Amino acid sequence: MRNPYKTTRGAIGSWFGSTVRAAPFALLRNPRKTGSGAVSSWFPSVVRAAPGTAPALQSARQRHQELLSVRPEIEARRGTIPDPFGGARRALCAAALLIAGPAFGQTPQAQEKAPPAKIPRTADGKPDFTGAWQQGGVSLYGEVAGNNHTTAAVPQAAPARGGGRGERLVYKDEAEAKVQAGRGTTWRDDPTVKCLLPGIPRIFGMPMPFEIVQTPKQIAMLFESFHGWRLIPFGGSHGDPDPSFLGDSIASWDGDTLVVDAVGFNGKIWLDGAGHFTDEQLHVTERYTLNGDTISYEATMFDPPLMNKPYTQRMTFIRLKEGERPREYECIENNQDLDHLTGPSVKAK
Repeated sequence: MRNPYKTTRGAIGSWFGSTVRAAPFALLRNPRKTGSGAVSSWFPSVVRAAPGTAPALQSARQRHQELLSVRPEIEARRGTIPDPFGGARRALCAAALLIAGPAFGQTPQAQEKAPPAKIPRTADGKPDFTGAWQQGGVSLYGEVAGNNHTTAAVPQAAPARGGGRGERLVYKDEAEAKVQAGRGTTWRDDPTVKCLLPGIPRIFGMPMPFEIVQTPKQIAMLFESFHGWRLIPFGGSHGDPDPSFLGDSIASWDGDTLVVDAVGFNGKIWLDGAGHFTDEQLHVTERYTLNGDTISYEATMFDPPLMNKPYTQRMTFIRLKEGERPREYECIENNQDLDHLTGPSVKAK
């Protein structure tokens, strides 16, 4: 709309956007061959393509016809040469302004946001996370574009090591030096290679589904990956938990967001596959927000002896189709000879 009077070939397409694609514009690509008649036949299509603008467009069309009826007389008096497509220009300009009106001319009250998607809720009104889920963009079944075993569209997954918008996980100098020194043997040293639990939040990035069972008193999470499971009560205190791979967790609500506070880790897990190890002071705060068939997940990690500041990782979980569920997975069954399983190409990295 920077120059609504420019109607050369292709200009109209960039001017009207999606409305043009919905209307029969084959005739208007060369306005010199169409004149005002094409505009008249185009108006009904625009009305159908832009719901809510019908009355205004019909009024513009009526006004356009009135101008056409008196135009020959006006031009004869002025002694000017008629413009074979001037009417088309004026009508198109009027239609463009009318269509753009809802976007640019509405009051703030009229530009209300669409209501949020409805989400399942429990009897006490809390979001109900019960169901089978899997991280988007990763699949055990080998799909390149994402996991098509889900009911919702699969968004692009956040990078495994990224916290969003370029954020990187960086340790204190001494700890980071240890991470870099071990880069050549991560294929062998990664705890998951030995079939040990990945820990939180890394277990969510495994290419296998997990199931959530929610009750008023607790949240249960059952992972296909490495036989993992979590029982997360609402309220209470951590006390002095036994160190473990998945830690000790307590749940609470922040509005409609489920918040899980996890401590009591055993210092044997990695935060990623690049060798960022942990110790027993690791503290993870998780936030789960239900968006219908997706969960927005955010985990903020802080390990004071190793990190200068907290690090946040984000993922999206997708609800699985009806009938899909976590199944039996036995890591050790095909993991007897690590040297030959990994291969020389992996070792060289």
